[in-house]
Amino acid sequence: MCKGTIATVISILTLVSQTVSGDVSGSVSAPSVAPNADVGAPPAPSGELTLREAAALVLLDSPQLAAFAWDIRAAEARMLQAGLRPNPELAVDLEDIRFERGPETTSRSLGLGTDGIGSFSFSRESGSHRGLTESQLTISLSQLIELGGKRVKRVLAAGRERDVVQWDYEIARLRVLTDAARAFVAVLAAQERFALAGDLVHLAEEVRKTVATRVEAGKVTPLELNRAEIALASENVAHETARRQLEAARVQLAAAWGAKQATFSRVDGHPELAPDCPLLNQLLERLATSPELTRWVHEAARREAALTLAKAQRVPDLTVTLGFRTIGQGDRTQQDFTIGTDGVLAVARGDSDIAADREKLIIVGFSLPLPIFNRNQGNIQEAAHLLSKAEAERRATEVQLHAALTQSYQDMAAAHRELSALRDDILSRAEKVFHSTEEGYRLGKFDYLEVLDAQRTLFNLKSQQVDAHARYHAALAEVERLVGEPIAGDFSALQVKQKDKNNDPPEK
Repeated sequence: MCKGTIATVISILTLVSQTVSGDVSGSVSAPSVAPNADVGAPPAPSGELTLREAAALVLLDSPQLAAFAWDIRAAEARMLQAGLRPNPELAVDLEDIRFERGPETTSRSLGLGTDGIGSFSFSRESGSHRGLTESQLTISLSQLIELGGKRVKRVLAAGRERDVVQWDYEIARLRVLTDAARAFVAVLAAQERFALAGDLVHLAEEVRKTVATRVEAGKVTPLELNRAEIALASENVAHETARRQLEAARVQLAAAWGAKQATFSRVDGHPELAPDCPLLNQLLERLATSPELTRWVHEAARREAALTLAKAQRVPDLTVTLGFRTIGQGDRTQQDFTIGTDGVLAVARGDSDIAADREKLIIVGFSLPLPIFNRNQGNIQEAAHLLSKAEAERRATEVQLHAALTQSYQDMAAAHRELSALRDDILSRAEKVFHSTEEGYRLGKFDYLEVLDAQRTLFNLKSQQVDAHARYHAALAEVERLVGEPIAGDFSALQVKQKDKNNDPPEK
């Protein structure tokens, strides 16, 4: 449809991806820059809109890409959380809190001496106090120590997950840009159809005037004038239909960057046949480094990291505890009454001191689960099966991409051959036939039906050319999306961008 139309979009994407993540043909790595999810709505474009401007608007404010921005941020947050150590635990235990005073202890004894004289003894001890006086207070601090390198492996697994999310974003960005390019081409084709319909209306009006002149001169019957007027009315209807289709295509393009109305007046492009493309085998070789297959390389790495983490979780974690304990000793009152063999009464009383009797202890301990029954066997097997599944999914994706690339390439090649035939032979001959028939009608050599047939043939071929351009560039966009890089020939805009990129100063 326009020279470099789709290739320019993919070139923009490729250059952005190379700036962020490096050349995908070498050592692949996930992009390290998350999209900006806080960017406000871009200013509404006005006037003529170029493909490069449309691609920039899509990258800034595509509704589809906005969700991926938050996915990347969420993955980075999970990576941050994975690197945090377990928090220490503070435990406070208060035991032996009595609701009521303990019972008193009493004892009595009678004795008989060798002299036959008896003795009597009575003793009484007060019970424990209620409340916190004799409670036991323990304050301890416990720390879980992860063994087996769990934290490092957990961070690695979270990092691999972030890489997968970022490659999902790259794939979505390619898809969104490709859809925007197709919408741009659709608008450009609708513009061409609208202009072609306008030309048909103008030509039908000129033919009607010519027929009217010949009717007035008595050279043809008024029936031909009726035919010309019917043809003019039909072309006016087709012109209105083309206008409405153009408006719908413009709204569809504006929706690519989240706008509900198309504020631009038209898109800027020049219909021209794109250069030849590489052979299918060359494109299939590039498929190995496409983003959709590269994504599965990182997906396999993520699942391998998950398997490593699952194996590390077999190792039990150690919990170390250090604490302080104090045990209260309540005051006691003890009274003794004794009547000895000599008949003398003895009274004794004793009191204990709370502060002096309270015990203070240090507690040191550890706990370690015994991996007897649960050794994380199920999670390890699940992670191993998912890792094996990743390879099967990668092969399935490769087969699907191979089939899709072959289909799109054949569509592109068919459209290219059609365009070449139309440009090099068919259109020029149809134009000659039309102009000769039109001139012959003015001279009375042909009737109106022959003029009408030549006119319809010419403009049907021009419409076919517009449709072929649209199909060609739509297939070209799909091919470049699948391989993840531009495949069209030498485009000045791409060369300028690459030159600017190569001349960028190194980062500090």
